[in-house]
Amino acid sequence: DPPRARAEIPTLHLLERTPEQTLDLAYRLLAVIEARCGDGFILDVEQTTAKAGGGSMPLRELPSHAVRIRTPEPAPDSDLGSLSLTAVEAELRRAPIPIVARVHQDSLYLDVFALEADEIEDVAGSVAWAAERAMSREHRDHRNAGSGRQTIS
Repeated sequence: DPPRARAEIPTLHLLERTPEQTLDLAYRLLAVIEARCGDGFILDVEQTTAKAGGGSMPLRELPSHAVRIRTPEPAPDSDLGSLSLTAVEAELRRAPIPIVARVHQDSLYLDVFALEADEIEDVAGSVAWAAERAMSREHRDHRNAGSGRQTIS
């Protein structure tokens, strides 16, 4: 029974997602991240592709969307640099609800292909948690660099 299989087997449901569905999910995730993180990020949505990842179609590319996260340039009179997205990505993997993201050039990408609507709040919460941890770590490391102390993580 194909309709029942699509309803009960998450992979089948995900493989049949349309670009319109992933676009909607990406904008919903963007809105919640924006609400949680304030002005700390520059957010937009980009079209991406996801890979099926296994079975008979491991390399098949499927249309998707991702929330693209960038950081604003630091103020000219600030002695702190901008938040490292590599640090945020590392903290996302350590979050209470771990998130796999991708850093490319000046951006962190959160692809929504495998995201369900009821997980948006959890993902946004992990992003806020990771950003706060990364910022705290960078501020601490910056203070310690000025004092000559080393920080062991």
